Amino acid sequence: MIVGEYTAKLNLQLDKGAAKKMEAELNGRFEDVNEKFSQGFMDSIRTGINALKGAAFVVIAKEIFNAVTGDLEAINAEIDKTLDKYREITGNVSTFGLEPAEVIQLEKIFELADIQGFEKYYQSFADMMRQQKLGKPTPLMNFANDPVDPDTFLTVLNELKNLNPIMRRQVSENIFGAGSAELEKLFTIDIQSLYDKAFAGISREQLNQASGRGTNLAMQERVFEVQRELRNIVQGSQEITPQTLVARDQYLRAVDDNTFAQIAKATQGGYELQRLSLKAQEFGNTLLSKIERNTRSAWQSARELFSDMSEAGKRADELQRMYSEGLISEDELNRRLFFE
Repeated sequence: MIVGEYTAKLNLQLDKGAAKKMEAELNGRFEDVNEKFSQGFMDSIRTGINALKGAAFVVIAKEIFNAVTGDLEAINAEIDKTLDKYREITGNVSTFGLEPAEVIQLEKIFELADIQGFEKYYQSFADMMRQQKLGKPTPLMNFANDPVDPDTFLTVLNELKNLNPIMRRQVSENIFGAGSAELEKLFTIDIQSLYDKAFAGISREQLNQASGRGTNLAMQERVFEVQRELRNIVQGSQEITPQTLVARDQYLRAVDDNTFAQIAKATQGGYELQRLSLKAQEFGNTLLSKIERNTRSAWQSARELFSDMSEAGKRADELQRMYSEGLISEDELNRRLFFE
């Protein structure tokens, strides 16, 4: 015990009874100092932990809410995206007179070449094929007896691929117009190989069936949308009353008033309040690091306290000598031992 060391030194000058008394007093005082230090340190830790618990609860609750609503929003977005795709397929089926599977296959072939949208190229091809069948001279004269369908379209593209680059660009521009340069992406890849890999295990029949079901679902969703709109028309006239509009007007006026009040405050130093608000937000972000720094500081203080006790023991020897010789009072002894 450190205080015991002090007592061993004091025994050179005190009798046994006085030494015991001095040891008891010193032990009591040091225990009081240690208890206050420990209590203050633990209180600061508990305060920090409680603050963290409160902040954590708010953060966790917010994250749960965001996760749930975020998942629902993601699901709804994916449903809308899928139904829109079925509608797009149906539109192209109607425009070009194709099967759903043919629309999907053409779309994906162009996507494999990093070309978004086959429609304008297929439309140019179909228009020129109709001109050719009317007897007009076109670059597609060799295909005059072929049907206007995706197979002929892909055959034309393969024929273009086999031409030299200069000739290919000229013929492509005659068929597909000024935007035909992008088709060069198709001519630098093995279309058939990529197509076979991408559609492995998926038949035209499967695509047609899936598209048919999807089209029906998209139509059903349209019906639900119309029903909701009609329901809102009917229910709105019942639920929205003149009192509702008055209350809404009062609310909007209050919002406007608050906005103008905020503008007025801003011109009178209200930006300082905003700055303080931002500081408050920063508190939550920095609380943990502050507790960590305070913890390190507390332990550093503790180390310094106990390392200084050796020096304090020497000082206690001198003060006790002065007290024993009547040079200082007991009150002075206590003050100089523990408050200087």
